[in-house]
Amino acid sequence: MLEVNIKEHGYDGKVVLRDVKHTFAENCIHGIIGPNGSGKSTLLKLLAVMEKPVDGTVMYKGQNLVSPHPQIACCWQKPYLFRGTVRYNLEYPMKIRQWDKKKREQRIDEIINSYQIDYLIDRNIIGLSGGEAARVAIARAIVPYPDVLILDEPSAAMDPKNVMFIESLLRTLRDTTDLTIIMVTHNMFQAKRIANETIFISEGTIVEAGATADIFANPEHDETKQFVTGEFIF
Repeated sequence: MLEVNIKEHGYDGKVVLRDVKHTFAENCIHGIIGPNGSGKSTLLKLLAVMEKPVDGTVMYKGQNLVSPHPQIACCWQKPYLFRGTVRYNLEYPMKIRQWDKKKREQRIDEIINSYQIDYLIDRNIIGLSGGEAARVAIARAIVPYPDVLILDEPSAAMDPKNVMFIESLLRTLRDTTDLTIIMVTHNMFQAKRIANETIFISEGTIVEAGATADIFANPEHDETKQFVTGEFIF
């Protein structure tokens, strides 16, 4: 599905990622964990082709990506919503794909019910709470049926109720679609709860990747063990 092979990537002579090679399977939640500054968000930007690798490739279905792909959707830690109403935000990705009005309306009805944002549909995005904005941002990303959803801290700064809702939503997407979800999270318990695979990154490289249950219960590397048990020295 989505493959990354980064020999080296960085800025202004500083190497941020090195020897990062991984294949992200479809119909799976991939949780990316690691200390601050380890390169997690930079990896997401490369996967979304918001940046081009200095030395390496990002492949999607065998195609070398050199620009953002319409089937790869992204939501960043701070939701970027368009000025206007929630409805306008949800309609936008369908309009640029030239969906007819009836199809747009049907899809919006599906989305607002699934994401429990029907009461927000005609409100301006100004004044939305953090949890509401995050729901709208994820809903907008999902509207056109992407193959890959990239999330950077999808529930950061949310109250526990919204965290549980977002996690439930991601599990439902995994269980009912072929969507590949790639998620950076600082909340290791969140990765443990919902990720099928966990990837531990430290100092710009993948230290260990595998089934989430194995990573947390029986990690192969001491550094992984120190991190998931809270013994990691920053």
